[in-house]
Amino acid sequence: MTKPMTQKRLYNITLFYLSKYEASSEKVRQMLRRRLEKAVFNGEEIPVEAPQWIENIIQKMITLHYIDDSRYTENQVRILSSQGKSENFIICKLQQSGISADLTRSFLEKQDESDIDRAVNWLKHHRKGGFRTHFPQTDEEIRLIYQKDMAALGRAGFSYQTAKEALSQSQVIFPDANE
Repeated sequence: MTKPMTQKRLYNITLFYLSKYEASSEKVRQMLRRRLEKAVFNGEEIPVEAPQWIENIIQKMITLHYIDDSRYTENQVRILSSQGKSENFIICKLQQSGISADLTRSFLEKQDESDIDRAVNWLKHHRKGGFRTHFPQTDEEIRLIYQKDMAALGRAGFSYQTAKEALSQSQVIFPDANE
């Protein structure tokens, strides 16, 4: 037999979640809604007041400083930048967590890293560009690897110019690709 869904139970679920993860208010809201959906799927009766309980709990957590969207944004920007994620990727990722693009941009501007620096970090992390362990020997291999690395950087959210500059900074002698 499962416990009935009460405000106290949702509050405890939230405390447990926040003890494990740093989260934005929207992420907590999404988690609690999923929890209610799971309870409905399992045949539990959900009170009509449950959506209001979620909002009350989130406000309480904000008051207690367990949820701080600004702190969450700053931490995520720092983490994602160090992983070599592009500015576009970081903005989109944080928008999924309910963080505005303007707030994210304000923290990106405070970072010492430019998008080119993040692209070079991405190349290091993925061992591409000048950070590969096996270097191409022929001109055809060099051109093919260059195109693959440019495509990979593009898929990672970097612009053409940023990708081109990052590859040149990673100290690989690639022919100037005018494709």
